[in-house]
Amino acid sequence: MSLIKLGTIVNTKGINGEMAIINTHKDIFMPSNSAVFIGYSEVFTEKYFLAEDFVGQIGRSILVLKGIETKENALQFKEKGVFAEKKEILKHNDNYIFKEEILNCDVFDIDKNANIGKIVDIWEMPANNVWLVRTENGDLPLPAIDDVIKEFDIENKIIKIKMLSGLEEIMIKK
Repeated sequence: MSLIKLGTIVNTKGINGEMAIINTHKDIFMPSNSAVFIGYSEVFTEKYFLAEDFVGQIGRSILVLKGIETKENALQFKEKGVFAEKKEILKHNDNYIFKEEILNCDVFDIDKNANIGKIVDIWEMPANNVWLVRTENGDLPLPAIDDVIKEFDIENKIIKIKMLSGLEEIMIKK
């Protein structure tokens, strides 16, 4: 079973057993009745089912589990991770690309046919994600939009981009 961490429970919300979780994958959707696994690591988890749809958001997301209906019941989960099976996530999120698949990918400029660097970080922003590419000259914040990202080969860890005018000017110099 391949589990992906959806986030970490940081507190309860309200009095009906709702939980606030942080560090979620932006825009992941899991419908009610989906199985989730809760524990301190993916090795030590217990299986629960969602009482309501779950949508990952920047900042805090809300998690509601079946059978957890009071604030007191929800407090037992504080500081634990929330995980879901990768195949279950992909069933409800077509073509979702996980952060782990993007990190350390080689980035190629398709116009120059040249390797410009590796992705070292991902910034989740409200409009679109930004992939930080480590180059010889510094770190380049690359917007993850269709105008820039042209090809993505997960298996070979290669991303081909079109360098838009002005992008190189926002490089964070070494």
